[in-house]
Amino acid sequence: MAVRTFRQLAEVFDRLEHLTSRLEMRATLADALRQADPEDLPAIIYLLQGKVAPDYEGIELNMGEKLAIQAVAAATDAPPEEVAQRAAEAGDLGTAAEALLEVAEAPVEPPLHVRQVFETLLDIARATGPGSQQRKIDLLAGLLRRATPLEARYLVRAVTGRLRLGVGDATVLEALAVAYLGDVRQRALLERAYNLTSDLAWVATTLAHEGREALEHVRIRPGHPIRPMLAERAGSLEEILNRQGGRCAAEFKYDGERFQAHLQGERVTIYSRRLENITHQYPDLIEALREALPHDAIVEGEAVAIDPHSGEMRPFQEVMHRKRKYVTSDILAQYPVAAFLFDILYLDGESLLNQPYPVRRQALERALKPHERVSLAHRWEADSEDRLSAIFEEAIAEGAEGLVCKDMRPDAVYEAGKRSWKWIKYKRDYHGELADTLDLVVVGGFYGKGRRAGTYGSLLLATYNHETDMFETITKCGAGFTDADLAAFTERLNALRLDHCHPRVRALLEPDVWATPTLVIEVSAAEITFSPNHTCAFGLLRPDRGLSLRFPRFTGRVRDDKRPEDATTTAEVVEMYQRQRLVREK
Repeated sequence: MAVRTFRQLAEVFDRLEHLTSRLEMRATLADALRQADPEDLPAIIYLLQGKVAPDYEGIELNMGEKLAIQAVAAATDAPPEEVAQRAAEAGDLGTAAEALLEVAEAPVEPPLHVRQVFETLLDIARATGPGSQQRKIDLLAGLLRRATPLEARYLVRAVTGRLRLGVGDATVLEALAVAYLGDVRQRALLERAYNLTSDLAWVATTLAHEGREALEHVRIRPGHPIRPMLAERAGSLEEILNRQGGRCAAEFKYDGERFQAHLQGERVTIYSRRLENITHQYPDLIEALREALPHDAIVEGEAVAIDPHSGEMRPFQEVMHRKRKYVTSDILAQYPVAAFLFDILYLDGESLLNQPYPVRRQALERALKPHERVSLAHRWEADSEDRLSAIFEEAIAEGAEGLVCKDMRPDAVYEAGKRSWKWIKYKRDYHGELADTLDLVVVGGFYGKGRRAGTYGSLLLATYNHETDMFETITKCGAGFTDADLAAFTERLNALRLDHCHPRVRALLEPDVWATPTLVIEVSAAEITFSPNHTCAFGLLRPDRGLSLRFPRFTGRVRDDKRPEDATTTAEVVEMYQRQRLVREK
């Protein structure tokens, strides 16, 4: 299907929304991208991702349902109360807007074009200050008056942040590879460019205009965050040393917020692990980083809450008090932070990504000047289990979560956007129980009963399978939730609900409500067991069983700092199960 007008794009969205096969989703998307005008690609890609700009630019599309209701009312001449009631009955304001326009007169103006709609959505996102709310209403109402009912559904969903297509970045990369390079196996080239630029629309546009050669020569630069490298997890010190050649560097694993700081002259920009611009949350670190690093540089570190009197490290939850639009001087004083830097990726015009870890660490040590608020991550070298054990005990005593052990061999380069055994996280030994926590993706909900009536009493949770880009269910969790938690999750899940299993979810259980895999929560459990009802690693260890959790419990921690693709992987769960079994056999 050629994509020239917004109506044609809405028809593609409608088909994607109702597909239940990821392969069909990829084929549909590849066909649409192949026939799209290259000038429309940025708009199409951003809209597929539910945004109007890359995350690092910090331009939020969210308009809020109350304002969107007023815009729908203005465009359809329906009272706002009727619009709100229809939205409540349908469970979706976009569907309500579609129904209201179906009984209105058909638009007579020229059809809406993709770029025209995108530019208007960008204007809505940028509207700030006095009178901005009315301007947002007027802009959306203007689009809706010219929209067909189907277009209205996706316009309203887009501005309220509830597009719910659920097309993952991996699927878009595969579709681009098929559309422009004719082979899904070319995804690796596109993925590398995306990992270095964090802008999927830029990758698509560059590919369409300049071809694969331009992507082969992508270089990093300050101001464009790099998708972070992630660590695997190990259950024993012996395993760490075996995987890293018998010798490693052990760094404290801090209980803070991971960040990537970009320094360009006097400008300092701080990004979260999800690549969102969080500079405003750490105004006290900006001057400190300038003083400690008088270079153009890209560094990674942890922002850790510290006791204002003793200087001791405080729990992660205290850093989260800065998760707000405006951080006041009272918050800065009450929850001071220190930065512990653990890597440097760029220094004075040169990329260090392809340098081994020891070289990068030495470059960071030379570049960093002593500072009371910015320091190097604590680090020691170890070539024995006894030495690693002693470092681990010191890390725990100092308030850290554990260790991140780093490979020191010549091939230990920085693998942007990948989870690698070159970094291994270690929290504690396994003693027959599952002592570590898992970060799992909410893919569905079950209605509560009794005191929990009116909310979801339990959630269907999944791991992420990196090989297949699928989410595989591992447990049904209803323990550990307070009444306030359940109310909050019900509201968030209702915004993500689907009438069918998402194409990227593999499930055998049927929840009362399916959800787009977006929300990540932390869960503890007693152990990993086999189950015929869950798809995590199904058939891998036993032909008719998957892996599941025994006595799962919500820890109270919502991982808004993680994308669903950053959740605990199926491969990690398999590793955890095998370590658990070995411990029991000793």
